[in-house]
Amino acid sequence: HPSLPDEPLVFVHVALMPSLTSSMEQIAEHRSSGDSDGSKENDAKAAIFYSINSTKDGLAGVELGNFLIKSVAATLQREFPNITTYSTLSPIPRFRKWLLAKASLTDEFGFENEMEVFGTQAARDAFLSILAQNPPPSDATQALINVLEDSTNPWHEDVQKAAVLKPILTKLAARYIAVEKKRKRPVDGVAKFHMNNGAELFRVNFAADLTRKGLAQSYGLMVNYRYYDSKIIEKNHSAYANGVLILSDEIQELIQK
Repeated sequence: HPSLPDEPLVFVHVALMPSLTSSMEQIAEHRSSGDSDGSKENDAKAAIFYSINSTKDGLAGVELGNFLIKSVAATLQREFPNITTYSTLSPIPRFRKWLLAKASLTDEFGFENEMEVFGTQAARDAFLSILAQNPPPSDATQALINVLEDSTNPWHEDVQKAAVLKPILTKLAARYIAVEKKRKRPVDGVAKFHMNNGAELFRVNFAADLTRKGLAQSYGLMVNYRYYDSKIIEKNHSAYANGVLILSDEIQELIQK
């Protein structure tokens, strides 16, 4: 910025990866494996934006990240023409709070029925089967919350529980981002930022960030927002301005369950 010529205002962290990334663990493993001769960067096919941070508290809410993402992408296109995928790996900061609040409501602001939570009868039955309760709980939604919030028996450390919860949580997260709106815009601030920039809501990733913070924010789920060429970005931005969210086929399938 002209007023602060020697001070960076925003940092964007980018990982050059062999393919689209679905977890922070994949990024960490890729970085820790070393690249002394630069071959990894030269062979990279995907640029993953996984963190955007402002250095000035007073700039909170100022969308400098929009400019920086596009500027970095343009630079990468020149320096690494082999990169064909540009995507974020983004958090869902308030997903857990939303789910806990919505599950606690019994009026028109809560879930209409259990199928709205589980998606299918098969998913509900599979979930109840891992509880080993006889008779099964009458309130499956509250039972789901109890499992997710159980710190003494963490669900993500149990392979069977995690497998059963995966379709349920990914569907709920897709619904939270793509369906829950205020004034025709997503209630999720990260989604609002990237989709206003012309990105596509591409994929919900299960067990993408199992750190304490990741679990507290979103039960470990993260999202890929895909950026395409400038013409598609502008088209997507125009659609968003008219209240239309650009969703991948995978996301559309999730929210229709």
